[in-house]
Amino acid sequence: MIIIISGKAGSGKTTLRTKLLKSCDFERTISFTTRPARETEQNGIDYYFVSRDFFEKQKDIILKREAGGFLYGVDKKSLQYKNVITILDMNGIQELSNNYCPGDIHVIFLDVPKRILIERLQRRGTSLSDIAQRFRRDNDLTYQELKKRFPHINIINIDNSGDFTETLQKSKTFINNIPEKVLSNHTLTQQQDRSIEME
Repeated sequence: MIIIISGKAGSGKTTLRTKLLKSCDFERTISFTTRPARETEQNGIDYYFVSRDFFEKQKDIILKREAGGFLYGVDKKSLQYKNVITILDMNGIQELSNNYCPGDIHVIFLDVPKRILIERLQRRGTSLSDIAQRFRRDNDLTYQELKKRFPHINIINIDNSGDFTETLQKSKTFINNIPEKVLSNHTLTQQQDRSIEME
């Protein structure tokens, strides 16, 4: 089973993935990227930080995308685990749906108003020009468009503009309600964490 977390830049995708991985029997896919690491990120844990030349030579990297002038992609071997959680945009979901049974793919879409997204990205140190570029890139990335393009994929829309604890709880409930035949033997715990900074 593949759990995809999707949403616009600043919607909280990385934070949600981190918290879900701490409370369920899932593996995370570690993406390759050519962008520099942020202060809190570690190579091999958050991403594999590589050069553009190295990235472009790797034949096993799939789900490739470019954002902010940097390349991102996933090693296809990391999707061979029984249950994985990954972060993808519209194109990544499309590529995955072309290669996997739709019944194995489940999407959590994080919906956040534009004003709050801008505030979060500015706190992260993102320039206004980069924010504008990301919004142009993510313009069509909406829950409505996902439902239209992928009618056979299980998708939930979660408002992540307020209390993250509620977002986490709704995500766990969504995953726990997936039929047992595609879940592992372990379901998510109901542990909550209120001291979370959005990513």
